[in-house]
Amino acid sequence: MTTKATGLEAHLMDRAGHHPLGEDTSDRAGTTYRVILPAARTSGRQSMIDSVIRPGPSLIGHRLAGADESFAILSGDVEFALGSNRFALVPGQAGFVPRGVEHALRVLGNKPARLITVLTPGGLEDFYQEMARRRFRLPEDLRHINGAGKRYGIEFPAPVQKGHE
Repeated sequence: MTTKATGLEAHLMDRAGHHPLGEDTSDRAGTTYRVILPAARTSGRQSMIDSVIRPGPSLIGHRLAGADESFAILSGDVEFALGSNRFALVPGQAGFVPRGVEHALRVLGNKPARLITVLTPGGLEDFYQEMARRRFRLPEDLRHINGAGKRYGIEFPAPVQKGHE
């Protein structure tokens, strides 16, 4: 079923009303995800996620206990926080986060950003799907999110921080 999008949602759909990530997506806290390489296809060694992140005023800090995270910006401008350092990244640039380091990402401007994320080893895609299925919201459901995150090795240690424009 195709629905007509208006406003910001229209940025996330093509002219025919289809989401650019396809039909097999999940939404969580302002981000739409599509797993393009599940851990099951790599014997757990890696997974790859295509995502569209809507603009928002907040950074959500988190850390992955058991996975390294690499990502490439395909479209949109983002602010990336790695520990206490902040960087602006534009399409064509990439980043790397070693396991255990707190990090966050925020869209700059009023258009969504699209990125590819590679997780090594794989498996965190199940966390994102659970978040969407249970309709968790940040920061309202942070206690429940951290409870679910323990099973996947992801933690949101700090409350949401207001970003700077």
